[in-house]
Amino acid sequence: MCILELSALELGKKIKSGEVTVLEAVEACLGRMKEMEPGIHAYVTVVDEEQAMERAKEVQALAEKMITIAKTNDLHSKRLVM
Repeated sequence: MCILELSALELGKKIKSGEVTVLEAVEACLGRMKEMEPGIHAYVTVVDEEQAMERAKEVQALAEKMITIAKTNDLHSKRLVM
């Protein structure tokens, strides 16, 4: 199944399981925006791709840390801030 066909919940589960990365999800969304935007003009402002990918890298790193913490059941000694 294509990333773009997943619900937000399904995508979150796939990111959590490692089947999909945040970077892959952002790349898929940016690709669809490039493809569709010229014909539908749905966005007032489209983010800079480099900026979006840098933020995706940060979110992926945070997601990986949270998954690792959850797997070790060490949540009582960690503060998680999102």
